[in-house]
Amino acid sequence: MSRLASRIVLTILLFPALIVTSSISGGLASLLSPFIDDVELVIGVSLANATAFAVAFWLNWRGVVAWTPRRTSRTWIWSGACASLAVASLAALVLLIDRWNVIPWLIIAVAAAGLLWTIGVVRLWQESSKERSLRIAATGVNTALCPVCRYDLSGLTNLRCPECGNEFTLGRIQDEQRRRLSPPGLD
Repeated sequence: MSRLASRIVLTILLFPALIVTSSISGGLASLLSPFIDDVELVIGVSLANATAFAVAFWLNWRGVVAWTPRRTSRTWIWSGACASLAVASLAALVLLIDRWNVIPWLIIAVAAAGLLWTIGVVRLWQESSKERSLRIAATGVNTALCPVCRYDLSGLTNLRCPECGNEFTLGRIQDEQRRRLSPPGLD
């Protein structure tokens, strides 16, 4: 199994692991329930588990992502926004809903913020076409790239990019490849 495939499998397994750890930590924390209100208990356990999930997600993918200053700052901003949304949702639920019915909604609010965070960082951490071109060029292999999205077209038998769906001619690919491999300023 390739490193990428194992990272994807590990990421997929993080979601059920989060459910299991939430259940276990919730059960253990319920032992403290005579001393702590149920709402505070659910909030604390949910936020702790969401933080553990985010850290595990980052540890899994940190070596794959090209950490540019822009990507790093946007990740922190997005993480702060999602954490703020989770805290605001929890506060609103505690204030607006009867305390006996609030616990399922608290869990849903934290899960929704976590899902929103995951979707956002997957998009933020996605490799740009320029990064992909530089990565492929760094291998030293002479590859043909899609002129539109820079997808590696090596081994394809048709004239349509599987990534963006763009149709092209062999001449256009060769022109793009010559332009990409020529020294700067000779265009």
